[in-house]
Amino acid sequence: MQRALFDAYEDGRQEWLLLSDCFIWSHRYQILIKIPQWFITDFASIPRIARFLFTGHGKTRYPSLPHDLIYAFAQSGLINLTRKEADLILLDMCFAREMGRWATIAVYSAVRAGGLGSWKKDKRIKFASPDLISKYQEYHRKALN
Repeated sequence: MQRALFDAYEDGRQEWLLLSDCFIWSHRYQILIKIPQWFITDFASIPRIARFLFTGHGKTRYPSLPHDLIYAFAQSGLINLTRKEADLILLDMCFAREMGRWATIAVYSAVRAGGLGSWKKDKRIKFASPDLISKYQEYHRKALN
C-alpha cells in the first residue's frame, strides 16, 4: 500500500482531500485499486454517537479509501465491482491494518447493514475543484523554491 497525503477539505462535513494517488492491492480479488489524487472522501463515516467504540478509528482511513471510491463510482459503470465486493475489500483492509477482530467485524457489519442507501444513491463523483487544485500546485511550486 502506498501512503497518501491528506488535507481537510470541508471541516464542517468531515471531508478530506487526497493530495496524491494511492494504490491499494486487493489480495482477495487480485486487483490493484488506484484512488486518484484530488478525490474527496469522508473516510469511515462513523456516526458521532458510535465513535467511542472505535478509539483507534484512524485505522479505518486507508481501508475506507477503496470502499469510498467503489461506492462513489458504483452508478457510473467505471468500476466493475459489486457492493458486497467493496464491503469485503473494506473487511480485508481492516484486518490488514490490524484493527482488531471485533472492531473489524463491527465496521463490516455496519456497512453491510447501512450501506445500501449510499450504494443506490445517484451521487456526484467527488473531486476537488480546478481552482483549489491550482492553489495547491502554486503553493507547492513556491515551497520548492
